Amino acid sequence: GEVVSYPTYKNGKTNFVLKLDKTYDNKKVYAYCFKENCKSILRGSLISYEGKLESLPQETNFGSFDFALFLRRKNIVAQTRIKDISEIGKANNFWLTISKIRRSILSVFERNFNKDILPILSGITLGEKGDISRDLYYAFQDSGAMHLLVASGGNIGFITLIVYFLCSLLGCKRITSASAALSCALFYTLIAGADAPLLRAYLMAFCSTL
Repeated sequence: GEVVSYPTYKNGKTNFVLKLDKTYDNKKVYAYCFKENCKSILRGSLISYEGKLESLPQETNFGSFDFALFLRRKNIVAQTRIKDISEIGKANNFWLTISKIRRSILSVFERNFNKDILPILSGITLGEKGDISRDLYYAFQDSGAMHLLVASGGNIGFITLIVYFLCSLLGCKRITSASAALSCALFYTLIAGADAPLLRAYLMAFCSTL
């Protein structure tokens, strides 16, 4: 199958969305992998693995977050636990390139910030919370500030405005400034995951700039 989401590494396991091949009607599944070589998987990778397909877990506690429903809304129909990966190849060079840039940015964060600041910074900028500590997680949850640990649409606006302003200082024409600003904003949107909120924000930034 092809990895169609940015893998996240948390609590010793790597999670990602996998689009299976034609044998399984190109269905999307949510994959869990505890193998060390899963850390090298990038979005756009093509993997051959051994594992078992399972039904999505059903939430039994009333009022709790229904993870299965959340996945089904993303057209993810099952989950799979990877026992062994026999091959990691290339499926989509575009996403592989974007993924390498994203991972390079995250590695800079890891080298320069401690384990408490790292998930906050990577969450705000790229939506990558990673191994956030339990105490810090509950602190954000209890304060109602968990939404801050995701890449927000406001980031798109900031990037568009900053690049447009810098181009204006350099004496660029409005068409040039707008093109550069929207190109940088699109690049950031892809690196941050291109989720619905970010795509919506980019569309609004595009219309506003236009």
